[in-house]
Amino acid sequence: DRCLFQAAASRWFPAEVLPDVWTIDGCESGHGSHPNTYRLDAENGGRLQLNRATWAAFFLDNYGWTWEQVVLDAAIHFQAAFIVWQRAGNSWFPWACRIVVE
Repeated sequence: DRCLFQAAASRWFPAEVLPDVWTIDGCESGHGSHPNTYRLDAENGGRLQLNRATWAAFFLDNYGWTWEQVVLDAAIHFQAAFIVWQRAGNSWFPWACRIVVE
């Protein structure tokens, strides 16, 4: 699981924040082990629990990614999370688990 994380997350996030990404990943979804992590009808989806209401249309309109791709495809999910992180001023503000890294 850490290998999948490393391969996907390190493509997008700077090396110095990868420990924070790992911490958020663990807090938000138990590193992908929580049973609701990949539910497409849930309020939030994927390992980093991106908010469907906020981001589904944005990613479809701007990147052509379906919500299913954002949630289920690790490469797309971590790129999407990086975009969210960048749009938040390179911060974890959009994540409920941000408190664990602040």
